[in-house]
Amino acid sequence: MEHKTKSELIQEVEELQTRLNEAEEALRAIRSGDVDAIVVSGPKGEQVYSLTSAEHPYRVIVESINEGAVTLTPDGTILYANKRIAEMLKLPLEKIISRSFYDLILEKDIKSFSQLLEKGLKKGSKERFTLISSENTYVPVYLSLNSFLIDDKPNVSMVITDLTGILEAEAFSGTILDQAAESIIVCNEHGLITRVNPAAQALCGKKLYLQPFDTVFPLTYGNGKDGNQIQAFSISTALQGQTLKNREVELCEGGRTLNLILNAGPLTSVQNKNLGCVINLTDITARKKAEKALEIDQKRFFSLLNELPGYVFLQAPDYSIRYANRYFCEIFGKPDGKPCYKITQRGRKPCENCPASQNLKTKNRTTWEWTSPDGKIYQVYNYPFTDIDGSPLTLELGIDISDRKRAEEASRISENKYQLLFESLPQRIFYKDKNLIYVSCNENLARDLHISPNEIMGKTDYDLYPKGLANAYREADTSVIESGQTEDTEEEYVKDGKKLIIRTVRTPIKDENGNVLGILGAFLDITEKITLQREAERSRHLAALGELAAGVGHEINNPITGIINCAQILFNKSKEESREKDLARRIIKEGNRIANIVHSLLSFARRDTREKKSVVSIREILYETLILTEAYLRKEGIRIKLDIPHNLPAIAVHPHLIQQVFLNVINNARYALNQKYPEANDNKTLEISGEEVTIDDRPYVKMMFYDQGIGIPARIKDKIMEPFFTTKPTGKGTGLGLNVSHNIISNYRGKITIDSKEGEFTKVTIILPAISQSHENCQKTETEK
Repeated sequence: MEHKTKSELIQEVEELQTRLNEAEEALRAIRSGDVDAIVVSGPKGEQVYSLTSAEHPYRVIVESINEGAVTLTPDGTILYANKRIAEMLKLPLEKIISRSFYDLILEKDIKSFSQLLEKGLKKGSKERFTLISSENTYVPVYLSLNSFLIDDKPNVSMVITDLTGILEAEAFSGTILDQAAESIIVCNEHGLITRVNPAAQALCGKKLYLQPFDTVFPLTYGNGKDGNQIQAFSISTALQGQTLKNREVELCEGGRTLNLILNAGPLTSVQNKNLGCVINLTDITARKKAEKALEIDQKRFFSLLNELPGYVFLQAPDYSIRYANRYFCEIFGKPDGKPCYKITQRGRKPCENCPASQNLKTKNRTTWEWTSPDGKIYQVYNYPFTDIDGSPLTLELGIDISDRKRAEEASRISENKYQLLFESLPQRIFYKDKNLIYVSCNENLARDLHISPNEIMGKTDYDLYPKGLANAYREADTSVIESGQTEDTEEEYVKDGKKLIIRTVRTPIKDENGNVLGILGAFLDITEKITLQREAERSRHLAALGELAAGVGHEINNPITGIINCAQILFNKSKEESREKDLARRIIKEGNRIANIVHSLLSFARRDTREKKSVVSIREILYETLILTEAYLRKEGIRIKLDIPHNLPAIAVHPHLIQQVFLNVINNARYALNQKYPEANDNKTLEISGEEVTIDDRPYVKMMFYDQGIGIPARIKDKIMEPFFTTKPTGKGTGLGLNVSHNIISNYRGKITIDSKEGEFTKVTIILPAISQSHENCQKTETEK
């Protein structure tokens, strides 16, 4: 260049510029397809290269494909680009060709693309990138690079696939999957989970991505007859190309069992390559529970229908029987959809005024009686019914009442026959239900009560008798109901204000199962008979007692007089406040008491009431009595528990008679306690209490003796006051104690009652009239005078 002039250099530059322009024009013509061939000069002369021969079809294909196509130099310069890449980038081809491809990608991806281009020069490579369009929008693409040679120099051909539509479709499908109520799981060809929707994630509750499906979803299903063989489920069949539809499986997870419907199918590419499988799981646990409950209800319902003691069937408007229970089939045969009149009536046409048909029309329940061809009588009920499909039906229920009808007729005949006998009996007869409400009575009883027999129905004893008498009657009735045994008793009965003695027989009325339905009672007036019997018996007893008392009194009085006299001598000779004088005083006192008892016995036999009463403290009488029994009680291990107030009012009595009563009661308690507790025991206790009570505005003293001994059997409770009646062995009792005590208390216008339960306790209550305070003061004044 040192030897060339400036003008020569300018001319050379102009020539080069002309040649460059010609080359650019040739390239433009080649790009646009206006040139069919080019002539290239070389060492061998000029050679013609055709552009429309072998390369033309490939050029047409490259221009018509839906993917972008470019060729790149090793530094990334674009040598060629088809129209599709221009459409993607929204740039004319002129602004793409000769441009660096690095200008079309994100800055952060430059390094990654450089590595991809380097790999593409050596061998094929592919990767996903994002391009920038002329509108500054992002175009997701997939780049596929392959190397080729131009003049023995490596270059790169690149196919660009627009992923915009694919990603939008994926986003749309992802939204659908996320919102789906069913669980959707996608697995690859190895059975590893590659995608799940939220429902599937919630179903399992574990980490699922790239986990084996069969491990995180341990599904089982029933196999064999009736599904009684449990088998583990595997998706291997779906991975092998098979489709599974509507298979019921179970998932046991976290102590709960879920029922699922599984659908699974293979996932393949366009080239039919196995990519894995898709599994759809629908939770039907609630539905299965509901179906199970419905099945149980249906079984229970049909079992109930089959156990009914009557027929049941559903009849359609065309008279066909849609359903019949077992009773119906056993009596009339299986209906098999036949009309009811052909089965039940053995007829050829429907019955006139068929109640079932009327029920379908009116929609009202009907009740009627029907006699079947075999003579059975049924109580029939028809109900409107709606089938599952909404069609109208009538439900008919028939109960065989043939036996009841026959029993009613027999009962009517029997009732008429026995009513005459019932009214002709001299006894007063009544019938009460188990609630002690009168059901009926005969004419004799109704006449005593001044009512008609029909008026007694629905009444109770409180409506007919004084409260005290009504309580006694109801107590006796309750005893019969509870025991279930017939009881024969004698009791008081009020007629026209007069108390009578009657004999009452109460018999429990039972059903076929032994359940008490009520009481049938019959009583007869035996007042006169009992009065005569008692007078005669009392006369005999008193005569015997008088003879006995006279003999015993004579035999006792002689030695007791000697004892008293000797004790009096000892008393007179003893020093004051000495032990001997005290013992002598006690001997004299007890001797006198023995003499008084003998005197009382003779008085009881003679009914001598001339002896005057004394105003005394019942507390003192009790303590004097306990002194006599203290040694026996201590020896037998019986404890005495006393609750006697000091301020109890005084009573006007013969003290030794009341002491005799107390002795009888205490001795009976001793016997009962010793029988139940031969040895010492905490319950071997006699409790004695006293209190002042008011009855009919008058003061009384009530003494109660309570022991937990052997008690008194209910069957003899009414007899214990009778003379000479005793439960003690021979030689242990005379049977006079309670009878004598009862007479003593009654003579003082008092009352003695006994409440006892066999094996548990006995409570004897003695009530005596008390002296008022003013009367007691007057008595004291008279005594002082």
